[in-house]
Amino acid sequence: DGPLTQLARFVPFVAQNRSATVTLLRRAGDAAEAASKTLAVVDVDQLRVINGAIDVDAVAILAAPLGELKTTVAGLSAALHDADSPWLVAPLQSRLDRATRRADHVNQQAIGASATAEYAPAILGSDGARRYLFAFTNPAEARGVSGLMGNWSEVTITKGRLKVTASGRTARLIDPLRTKGVRLDMPQEYFARYGQYGAGSTDIDVNPKFWSNATMPPDMPEVGRAMSQMYAGATGRTVDGVFVVDPAGLAALLDATGNSVTVPGLDQTLTAGNIAQFLLQDQYQLAEADRENVLESVTQLTIQQLLTSSLPPPQQLVAKLSPAALGGHISVWMQRDDEETFLRTIGIDNALPDFAGPHGSADGIAVVSINASGNKIETFLQRKIDYAPTYDVNTGDVDATLTVTLKNNAPKTGYSDYVIGNIVGQPTGTNRMLLSVYSRLINVASDVDGKSVNMGGQGELGWNVYSTFVDIPSGGTKTVTLHLQGKVRAGGYELIYRPQALPNDDTLQVHTVSRNGGSSFNYKGSPERRSVITAYGVQAWRD
Repeated sequence: DGPLTQLARFVPFVAQNRSATVTLLRRAGDAAEAASKTLAVVDVDQLRVINGAIDVDAVAILAAPLGELKTTVAGLSAALHDADSPWLVAPLQSRLDRATRRADHVNQQAIGASATAEYAPAILGSDGARRYLFAFTNPAEARGVSGLMGNWSEVTITKGRLKVTASGRTARLIDPLRTKGVRLDMPQEYFARYGQYGAGSTDIDVNPKFWSNATMPPDMPEVGRAMSQMYAGATGRTVDGVFVVDPAGLAALLDATGNSVTVPGLDQTLTAGNIAQFLLQDQYQLAEADRENVLESVTQLTIQQLLTSSLPPPQQLVAKLSPAALGGHISVWMQRDDEETFLRTIGIDNALPDFAGPHGSADGIAVVSINASGNKIETFLQRKIDYAPTYDVNTGDVDATLTVTLKNNAPKTGYSDYVIGNIVGQPTGTNRMLLSVYSRLINVASDVDGKSVNMGGQGELGWNVYSTFVDIPSGGTKTVTLHLQGKVRAGGYELIYRPQALPNDDTLQVHTVSRNGGSSFNYKGSPERRSVITAYGVQAWRD
């Protein structure tokens, strides 16, 4: 087979795929036109939240045209992938690669839009009332998913109409569990990790105070399952889902309503621009009794604004809320499996990424700080994460060094002990944390500031987990280093990175060295969502 013979075989292949692609493009255009015609006969206001309600029937009628559009775009994406060939000349290959990436992106959008039209009506109570728990957290006292829960609300949705049906401080949920024994239905692996912090076991009831630690796992599905069971045990009412919202999430909700919150007894009006700062720091300038009342009022009034306001059109609303949702500041879990799958599809489930699907053979890291000081000191924490893997393209062997630099900018004075004091007998301003490193690889050695430490080893959701307690004095820095080894897929290096939603974004640096060919690359940034980092750039993690 000489070059001319090979070219003769390739030309009809390209023509055939070009014809198929043109046909699919026409079908996509027809489907888009059908969707546009459907949208044209729907009053735009019907797709908005008006005075705390949305017309769920208007959302439902979009399911058919968006489903057709999804099918057509998926076919276009598949055709472009099939058109790839090692015989394409460089300019043609480059254009095909760009078109394929764009088609894949549009395909993901079409899947998300279709799934939203399919599942949103039921989630909004079209088939009967739905009940959801909203947990308001503060990452100034950090946990794996956001932070410590201080307040909560129960929201009921019936045919698109939202209503707060209960609310209160966390203590209101703790007290009933003191007399009602509740045993969590969770995997043994979960109890092995969190039983010592109050989760109980298959034979031991959950500690009522576990509400303070229920957000410890860096996986919203685990958090949601545990919270829903504890809430049912405390109130006798089951929930269809759980929302965990931190100050940045509340700011996004206020931004969506375009309103502000005026709290009795507070001499400032809270807006999207200042509510996060108030909740993370300024609230602690108030007396303890006043602070708890103000905090409860802030969360209740913010939710009330959301439930009674008229929100922007869908595209604008998504633009305002999606950064908070994708960044883990608004985390959602649904009781029904198909609806949880829907959340994964649109990327707001805040699950710990798994090693499955297209990235099943990737490397992966996640660094999780959990407050062990009993204070609100993570507001002053800055983390820098440096990851340096050496990767063998032929074998998939990885030898990596992970360095986590923890800088505690907390002062020794100027704040109450509630903020910078601690319950572990350390000097004021000290940050004691439980630092956990999640990795695909095996930890062969670790140290803190050059002193060897045993970080143990546990498993969680397919990850290896290595943990140690670290004390960081006021104004001090600690450096934690792990030497990791293992094997991933040969042929091309990918790194899954799961960020933690903290008051201050991490700085991530990745410096890869590729052996026996392949592409070495450097990356520096602050990914705000679960990401896959490769030599070709950064993309959102999808399972």
